Amino acid sequence: AALARQDLYTAALPRLSESREELAGSNTPFAARADLDLAGALYYTRNLAETSATASRLLKRAQTSGYRSLESRAVWLLGLVAFGEARYGDARDHWERMLTTAQQGADIEQTAAAHGLLANLLDHLGDSGPAWQHRRVALAEMERSGATRLRYPLLFSAAGQALKEYDPAAALALQNAVVETARQSGRPVGIAESLAARASIHAKLGLADRAAADLATARSEVVAIPDAALRARIEGMVLLADVNVLRASRSPALTQTATRAIRWFEDANEPSRLPVLYLALGEALVRRGEGIAVFERELIARPAIAGSRADEGWQLYEIGLRAALAEGDIPKAFRYGDRARSRGLRPDAGTGAELTSLQATLSNDEAILALNQLQD
Repeated sequence: AALARQDLYTAALPRLSESREELAGSNTPFAARADLDLAGALYYTRNLAETSATASRLLKRAQTSGYRSLESRAVWLLGLVAFGEARYGDARDHWERMLTTAQQGADIEQTAAAHGLLANLLDHLGDSGPAWQHRRVALAEMERSGATRLRYPLLFSAAGQALKEYDPAAALALQNAVVETARQSGRPVGIAESLAARASIHAKLGLADRAAADLATARSEVVAIPDAALRARIEGMVLLADVNVLRASRSPALTQTATRAIRWFEDANEPSRLPVLYLALGEALVRRGEGIAVFERELIARPAIAGSRADEGWQLYEIGLRAALAEGDIPKAFRYGDRARSRGLRPDAGTGAELTSLQATLSNDEAILALNQLQD
């Protein structure tokens, strides 16, 4: 556990496994705690299947013994795994159960954490209003509990939502506080992650030099992360920020970097990160003058598209609309426009109506008017 607290999760795994085996036969809180520590280390070293199995075992033990605190932490981990695998319904179920269990046990810190996780999930799904409601409660509960360690993740996620909702100035103010909190901790993981996120915000504000400086410092901090698995995870976050910076500047390098990032997150089995990368690649392809056939082959045909519900989805269909219009393919433009208006990413999104079939129902004095509000 001491090694894990130093972000040395890979080194901690064998010792945590030994501790769990030694305590497996005892019906004590220490045995359950061994499962919790092991599950956490497995998660941060990206062993998601083993994380899920260990957290499920912990949940069963906690329920049998009435350990509410450990029960809420078990479903917290199960929710993290589900979210990373883009099983958003399961993640919501787990974190709502975490919230209920924490409230029943009067655990203010876990209550704040659960509200924060639900805020992140709802924000990811594009449900802004309820996300902010959860976030406000999370921050209030954090202050009430005095759990300053929650300050970093709660402010980090609030900055991310502000950026998504086109308020980069507010996002920057929040993220500056996140960076300062990370620097005070002295942990290279937090410093690198927070600087990478701030680079994206600087890029959105047109502050290219500051974005580049943040990315450069983030990369130097990544090198200082002692745990290889954790270092790889943060490398992915820095790569994601690199895509955001290139996207904001409309750099020709975006196509190659976005493609590399997509491969990275596919290999890491983290589909929840893919929608924004698909969107970036789609913009790059259309800007490069690639036709609708390339757009569909590279993006729409990907298996991960069908399972995603993120807010970036309808924007991806708008890019398809632009590509089809550029080629004069009006029926296909109508199809993508219909899906974009549904604000969803599923293949069956929209009304499902085809332009030619609708045209066949019109009289001579009727016309079809389809409206889409497009970004520049």
